[in-house]
Amino acid sequence: MIGKINSIETMGLVDGPGIRFVVFLQGCKLRCIFCHNPETWSNVPVIEITPEELVDRVLRYKPYFDNNGGVTFSGGEPLLQPDFLIETCKLLKKYNINIALDTSGVGIGKYEEVLKYVDLVILDIKAYEPESYKKITGCDMKEYVKFLDTCTKLNKKLWLRQVIVPGINDNTEYIYRIADRLRGHFPDARIRVAHGQMDREDIE
Repeated sequence: MIGKINSIETMGLVDGPGIRFVVFLQGCKLRCIFCHNPETWSNVPVIEITPEELVDRVLRYKPYFDNNGGVTFSGGEPLLQPDFLIETCKLLKKYNINIALDTSGVGIGKYEEVLKYVDLVILDIKAYEPESYKKITGCDMKEYVKFLDTCTKLNKKLWLRQVIVPGINDNTEYIYRIADRLRGHFPDARIRVAHGQMDREDIE
């Protein structure tokens, strides 16, 4: 089995808690107008690697992870390579490595199987209405909703992220309307709005 990778960052500090080994997978269905990594859109990889080879690289950095670091799968869209993702996650869990999934939630299925091995989902919110979502991403939001519903069903820990774009969503009303939508989706959760980022924190 071969994974299609765009790049690897070995000491990431902004892609989840702690020090992270960040894997940017190649390929994405969305064409977001504010995309940070458009070089990952195509399916042509910069690196081809097996799950075993990738885990061997990760293990070199395991001493830096301490109690809260680990591996983050980003992209592109990692959910477009579910079989590679699942197999790699299985191997990482043998070494008790924390796994974060940085995603837009628009993959090709097998979400429950992937999420069994994921400790944290960092989920991009592109928009909260179908029309706006289509305008921003070029796609409808059915797959995103399907993935979010799966996260809810499995009670996965979520960090919810919204990019703020001048002239599109850079106003307080927009942020609080998103928060209201999320409260409807997660009635048993606390949602904190700060610096454009909303964290879902499970009630203990």
